[in-house]
Amino acid sequence: SALSILAQGLLNWQHLYIPVLPPHLFQYLAAPVPYLIGMLNTMMPRLDQARSDGLGEMVIINLDTVQMETRGINPVDVAKKIPDLFRSAMTDQGMPANTLS
Repeated sequence: SALSILAQGLLNWQHLYIPVLPPHLFQYLAAPVPYLIGMLNTMMPRLDQARSDGLGEMVIINLDTVQMETRGINPVDVAKKIPDLFRSAMTDQGMPANTLS
């Protein structure tokens, strides 16, 4: 999957990471820790249904459409609250940081 390739190649992530969340582990989304979890588009209706279940702040990035959606967090605050893991990982690997701009 695109998330797996991206995360293994560019991220230095030291928290919960599940490349593709199996449907029977959906409750993991309520974990009170930072996580990076890949989901199939077919699970998005279930996520929409669980929106009011106190899942907290979420940044949802659709790698197929290259769109970002936030839930429970102001989009302007995303850059302040979430470290720029992609940019720092690219810099660590000797790639120009402005590649992502």
